Parts: sequence; structure tokens; C-alpha cells
Amino acid sequence: MFETDWERCLSCGIGRFIYRMDDGDGDGDEDDEVDEVVEVLWEFHDLINAIFDYYAAMGASDDITHMQMNSFSLFVNDCGFPDKDSQFCKTTHFDQLFIAVDSSGAGGKTDERFNRKKALNRQEFIQALVKIACMRYVQPGEIPDVSEAVHRMFSVNIEPQLDPNIFIEGNVFRNKYTYFEEADAVLRRHEASLRLIFERACKMHGQSSAAGIRNKCVSFAVWKDFCKLFELVDLDLTERDMTLAFVWSRMRVIDEQSENGRIRLTYLAFEDWLEALCRVSVCKAWPTREEIEAAEAGCAGTYLYNKKRDDPEGYAELLSSRNITWGKEPTQHISHCIDHLCSYLIVMCQQNKGDGKAVVTKEVNAFIKVQSAE
Repeated sequence: MFETDWERCLSCGIGRFIYRMDDGDGDGDEDDEVDEVVEVLWEFHDLINAIFDYYAAMGASDDITHMQMNSFSLFVNDCGFPDKDSQFCKTTHFDQLFIAVDSSGAGGKTDERFNRKKALNRQEFIQALVKIACMRYVQPGEIPDVSEAVHRMFSVNIEPQLDPNIFIEGNVFRNKYTYFEEADAVLRRHEASLRLIFERACKMHGQSSAAGIRNKCVSFAVWKDFCKLFELVDLDLTERDMTLAFVWSRMRVIDEQSENGRIRLTYLAFEDWLEALCRVSVCKAWPTREEIEAAEAGCAGTYLYNKKRDDPEGYAELLSSRNITWGKEPTQHISHCIDHLCSYLIVMCQQNKGDGKAVVTKEVNAFIKVQSAE
């Protein structure tokens, strides 16, 4: 994926830009400098991906594959790059940079069929990062070497300024919370119910023969409506958390400009959807086993359903006092969090009129309405 992005960066002229900016003497060491810049970018590639995914997801549009101007400006400001006294780093310079990079692929320089105008895709964001390093360090004469400037930018200006609980590689959560026996056992126990819910969710916005494999996946728009329907977004789970759960649960693709790559980038398959649920379960506020037993509720789903109906103030207090900020350690074991969320989804589908242990097709279909087919 990184190599594909970099090839497109080169097609848009980033190599020539590095030649112009670097302190080389013109005797052939420019190619070496480009390679050194690539090495630095690879060193920080996990952080680059996390930064891009986060700020792309925080934009005003539902397109979570592009970084809009407002999100780019937010990133620039979060890292403290703008300097009104600087000759090269005023706010207007970063606005101009965004426009220039966005236009860098004009004229068919890259094969990017899904590249939107007035927004940056990931390879364009990588170009912008290299150019920001030059604006901050090379052009003022502080650091003449481009690769060294890029390294300084990540080490000093970017990494220390960003919350490590958010800007973290996706596999960290997977290895810590989902890829082990206890989590697997819970998901397998609820697999039949989860598959029924997922398959119905895939139909929420209607289906068509032209959609192909997308009929069997959940889009970001469907994910948002799914979370709204099940009332997951509340005092304990923000819309940002819901968005990040979707974004962080996608698998990487080598080329997101291909048809199949685009689908995998913008939709969740069943396994991806399970991961998104696991990420949501960590943030949600759950009752303790002792509270569930004392209320004779049988499961967390029934406890919360009854609590919300019978004691709204106590329910709100539970959510606000036990929610977990994104990236922090859950208060209960992850297997319990996943089990509680599964029971909650089941109880919601049954509207508290079933056993809370498993759903049948009739219950799921009655709860999750679908749009007419196109």
C-alpha cells in the first residue's frame, strides 16, 4: 500500500520537489535523498495512516477516504505549524499548499479514478507532509536536508502533539483485545444471532443486482444508521467513537483506486463488522455481574433495557460515570464487554420480549426495517 502511494506521489512530482529543496550539489545524490525521504516516511508509516484516517473521518462529509480542507487545517493547527511571524508557515501558506497538492494529479498524471477534487487522498496527504517539513525547516534554512527535516517534523512537531490513544496502528487493539481465545469464544457463542443481525443490516438501505458484493457488506452510512437504530450512540459512546470504530476496523488494501480495493476500503465485511462491535463494546458503560444478578435481569442487555425504561436518571448516571474514553483500558474484561454488547443487540431486536440469549429471523426482520430495493 505504501509503495503504491509513493509511486503516485512520484507521478505527481514529489521527487522533483525534493531535488529542488535538498542541499545536494547536483552530482547525482538527489536520488539518494529521495530514497532517504522514503525511509523516513516508512519509519512513520503507521502514524501517517492513523493521522490520515482520523482527520479524514472527522470531516463534514460521509466520505471517510478523503481529508477535506477543514480537517487538514485542524491537523495543521493541532500540530502547531502555523506561525504568523513566519515567512513560510502562515495560515494562508497551508491553505495554498492544500490547493496545490489537490491539483498535483491534474491532467491524468495518476490513475486515481476515485480521487475527489477539493479533498486530499492519502498519497496527496503524504506529499503535503513532505512539503510541510520543507516549509517548516528547509526553506527558513534551519535544516538543509529534506529527509532530516521530515524526520524532525514527525519527531518534534507531530508525534508529541497527538493523543497516542487515538493515533495508534489498528493491529494494536486487535492483538490486545480480540485475537485471543476468550473473545473468540464469546463471538462464536453469539455467532448465529450476530449473522442474522448483520445480514439484515446489509439490507437497511436497500439492495440491487448492480451492487454485487456490496450487498453483503455494511457501508459507513449503514453503520451510522445501525448504531442509531440500536441507540448505541449515547452519553457513553460519541459519534466520533462510532466513526472511529468503523474506520479502524477496515482492512488495508494495496490499491484503493481499484474497484475491489475501493469496496474493501469503504465497506465492512462480517468479520470487520465484528471487530467494530468489539471496539464499540470497550467504550460502552456496562453494569457489573453483581448488579445484573441483583436485578434478576439475566444479562446486561435486559438490565440496561429495564434501567432505561424504569429509571431514566439512574440510566443516564450509569452511562456518564462508566463510559471509557476512546483508547483507554476497559473497566471489565474484554470478553465481558463483548458479551454484554451481544446481549444488548439481541434484547433490542426482541424489544425485551424474548429470552435475551438468541434471536430468530422474525425478530430481527421486525426490528431492522429495510428500504425498498432500487
